[in-house]
Amino acid sequence: MIRAILRTTRGRIVLGAVVLYLAWQAWLGIAAPGKISPEIDRSRAKVNLLVRLPFRPERFHVLMFQKFGRVSGTTDDSVEVRGVEPASLNAIARYYWVSRVEPLPPDQ
Repeated sequence: MIRAILRTTRGRIVLGAVVLYLAWQAWLGIAAPGKISPEIDRSRAKVNLLVRLPFRPERFHVLMFQKFGRVSGTTDDSVEVRGVEPASLNAIARYYWVSRVEPLPPDQ
């Protein structure tokens, strides 16, 4: 069956797209834990985060982070997200446009 798929141009294109998609998902999964700061206290029921982006956050990014907790503000390159379950940290860090996930400083 694989040989039949590889004989056609359409089959090679589809197979190539599937391989690229799987490689992209694997990279996101491998890179995500490295974006999460070890200073985050995962033993708490909810954590407050400062999610850093390599650009100014837009409405789209704020709406995406609202799935995980309450967005309490933005700065030049970050979004404050409060009340996030520690189990959601990897899901937040998997976004390719997230550069770092840190604990929100206590004075904020």
